[in-house]
Amino acid sequence: MRLKNVLIVVEDIERSKQFYHDLFGLDMVLDNDGNMILTEGLVLQDREIWEKFLEKDIIPESNACELYFEERDIEAFAQKLEKIYPSVKYVNRLTTHSWGQKVIRFYDPDGNLIEVGTPHGERRWLAREGYEAEGEEPDDWKADGKLLLSNLDKLHTTQMGGDRIKKNLRLERADVVEYCRDKILASDCNIYKEGKNWYCHTDNIKITVNASSYTIITAHLVK
Repeated sequence: MRLKNVLIVVEDIERSKQFYHDLFGLDMVLDNDGNMILTEGLVLQDREIWEKFLEKDIIPESNACELYFEERDIEAFAQKLEKIYPSVKYVNRLTTHSWGQKVIRFYDPDGNLIEVGTPHGERRWLAREGYEAEGEEPDDWKADGKLLLSNLDKLHTTQMGGDRIKKNLRLERADVVEYCRDKILASDCNIYKEGKNWYCHTDNIKITVNASSYTIITAHLVK
């Protein structure tokens, strides 16, 4: 079983569709007249229909849940948010936690809480690679990471590669491509490029992906 979608209730679907496209690049996948599916699995549900279905009132800004996004260039995102939606209501403007992660929290036009943060574990990866000072992240690494994440639908592997990954990771019946995609999407996954390949580290797993073909070459356990 997999979680497929997250649904949020909105007053004006077209307004919300524009909001999530402007800030996060989400596009419409399916419009069911009052129920709209966007890319990344976000569903916009018409408030009137939802209240009639549940027979309960909707509570904006309930602060009981949030949508969480990650963005390495979070300063640029904060500037875009301020420019495009200057009247947005903030919970907190851009701040840095004690463990080094930068976050910003605000409400969408219907009071749904949103958090945007830098990826977990990024500062540790940068320190290990010798980029200790803020702002010294290599530009090509940042771009490559985003490029891979934006093309995860192209991930594939060969029969031989799939068999090798199953053996290395001790997987029996799992879908190798889906398994690797989920690992790469993990919030603590560190992605970097060396030569012709991307390398993705998460948990105790290292995944190697060809940068031009998006072929998963191998994945193995690391200590």
